[in-house]
Amino acid sequence: MSMMVDRTKQLLGHYSSLYSYSEIMGFDRRLSLAQVRRHWRAFLRSSPFGREVGLHVHIPYCRRRCTYCDCSSQPLGSRTRLDAHLERLRAEMRYLRDDFRAVHMRRLYVGGGTPNLLSPAQLQCLAADVDACFRLRPGAVRSIEFAPELTSAMKLEAARAGGFDRISFGVQSLNPRVLAAVQRDRMSATRAERAVRGGHAAGFAEINVDLIFGLAGERTCSFHRGLREVARWGPHTVTVQLLANSELGSAYRSRGHERAVARRFAGYAEQLEARLDVELPGYRLALRPRTLVLVHESLLRPWESWLDFYSGQDRVSVSTLGLGTFAQSRMHTAWHLQNMDHLADFDPEARHYQGRRFTPELEATIDATAALMIEGRCDLAALRHRYGPAVEPLEQVVNRLVARGQLGRSGAFLSAGGGRKNPLLPLLRDLSQASAANDRDGRGPVTDPRLAIQGRLAEAPEGQAPGQRAALKVNFRAGGSRWFVQVEPATDDRRYYKVVGGVGIFYGSHGPWSDETEHPLGQLMENLARRLAAARYSAGDVTDHAPQVRSLVVTELEARGWSTEG
Repeated sequence: MSMMVDRTKQLLGHYSSLYSYSEIMGFDRRLSLAQVRRHWRAFLRSSPFGREVGLHVHIPYCRRRCTYCDCSSQPLGSRTRLDAHLERLRAEMRYLRDDFRAVHMRRLYVGGGTPNLLSPAQLQCLAADVDACFRLRPGAVRSIEFAPELTSAMKLEAARAGGFDRISFGVQSLNPRVLAAVQRDRMSATRAERAVRGGHAAGFAEINVDLIFGLAGERTCSFHRGLREVARWGPHTVTVQLLANSELGSAYRSRGHERAVARRFAGYAEQLEARLDVELPGYRLALRPRTLVLVHESLLRPWESWLDFYSGQDRVSVSTLGLGTFAQSRMHTAWHLQNMDHLADFDPEARHYQGRRFTPELEATIDATAALMIEGRCDLAALRHRYGPAVEPLEQVVNRLVARGQLGRSGAFLSAGGGRKNPLLPLLRDLSQASAANDRDGRGPVTDPRLAIQGRLAEAPEGQAPGQRAALKVNFRAGGSRWFVQVEPATDDRRYYKVVGGVGIFYGSHGPWSDETEHPLGQLMENLARRLAAARYSAGDVTDHAPQVRSLVVTELEARGWSTEG
């Protein structure tokens, strides 16, 4: 049982709400490319983090959007948009290249979207433009994404000729019905196999296949058959990600459904690990939150050498220059930016970027929050080494949280507490908001986390986390299963069925999921939302008028013949 607990934490995180960097930070201003260039110039000249920079080139187009996609992309339409995008990319590279002459890029990643919408000639021109404007370290990974259904021998050869040595195929599933449901009807097992074997023939040093666990209609047994078939093609890595919500809509019917799929994912990982030598000989298992990676023994370099994202430490210490529409750039401890040019005429003075300023204090808090989420612990000594005095105010807040029992500490190591929510998350959110407000007022970003959290620490009753507010939960039986409805003051770190006047509502299951009850539960939520709106309840009323709110929920349940418990 302890193995399952450890694997669940490694796969799903050490707190119930996954920490999202961009959702909490957001953007708060518009900038021009000329301004961005000046900020990069100052950063590379004076910041110790300017020596670790990766290069990301974004191709933002797809044939059409897949329903599960959470990437920054849009349907292509006319191929003339590709020509225009490449022209913009070339102009952007040439405008910035002089400032990066002395920088040896840590890695190159061309993603999307669908980069192999480009023709073989366009792929080679793109690689040539990158090499003409930027330098990569000797041995740096050059990675590109391909859609298997758009892969040809000529495009693979063009990518290899352009210097790419890692290729990632977005397969996602081999189940035809599942693929059709997510708008990947042109993808097939035959085309995926042809693409992967073509990658081997073209001489790529590393071939990855992406799969998604939890797509609608995909049973665990059919997913496993697909995984075994993919492994038969001999990719160096197979990356399996748990289905995530996309900007096109929620991938899950409710939070209860999401938790059920997550538990199934963790259970599958445990079973796979126990039989790995038999089921997938030659592969070992590496785990990250919401992701498991199968790594073949034939891979000669560390499998994660191309990553910016999986390791909390790597994610917050590698700056990234992003080129192309929707590409994001990060100057560690200084700026977070996104290019939103949408193929406007190239004009360095036009404010096509959205951005957000950062400070070492804010980055240290991000680092600690992510480490607790991902690894379940944070090395404060490493934080001090990386950020110096900027960690001191964070440590004072941490000491208060340790004294309250919300975090554990052993020497320099901070450990996750027993609560469901990351106690540093309110600190990060408040610090971010205070920083943005002060920066807009012209006073410069807030640098002391104590200013953002001390009010919460002073007001929180003993045993209650800072920022935590009471939630009202009603248990009931419906369709032969045990369910619950929860009403609480809405927070940014939780997904709700609906939010009405600052009040968040959602439902979930205490046991096996019952599809027959799904539609009536949706009706219950809609009616409950209308009644809350009609009563004009606000976030504070969940606590101040809990009996009345509970009565409203119980009335809706009893109207459907569902009996409440407790």
